[in-house]
Amino acid sequence: MKGGMVIRLRVAPLDCLYILQLLDVAGIDASKLSFSAATSAALSTLIEVAKKAEIIQEESGFDYTPRMEKYLGIDKRGKRKEQAERLFEKAKSGLSLAPANRKEGKNPDLTQEELIFHLSRLEEKKEAEGLNEEEQERYDEYTDLLYN
Repeated sequence: MKGGMVIRLRVAPLDCLYILQLLDVAGIDASKLSFSAATSAALSTLIEVAKKAEIIQEESGFDYTPRMEKYLGIDKRGKRKEQAERLFEKAKSGLSLAPANRKEGKNPDLTQEELIFHLSRLEEKKEAEGLNEEEQERYDEYTDLLYN
């Protein structure tokens, strides 16, 4: 496994073309790369050029954690666990873990415990990277089933 961060990134259409142009200039055959790999290679190339031109300073790597903490979710791990526990306690406090009251036709087989589990997973994903339309619908449905 390679070190680093996996991110989701939207690239403007013209920037896509500049990425390919930059790789051509650098002598990198982009046809053998996924666009994600091509974008990563282009960024690495630009960073090297900026370091050589002394536009940015060489990093030692020792300050990685303090500088990246906000992006790594280090401070959020405890918060996520706390949110999941709060969600579980809130649901447990006035509810049994028998199959929950359901609106007709919606997940009749999920217990409240399962709803809480799925909802906490979706909550984590929502906080970390956002939900797609289908996941948001499930999140809304589970929230409605659990709390209404």
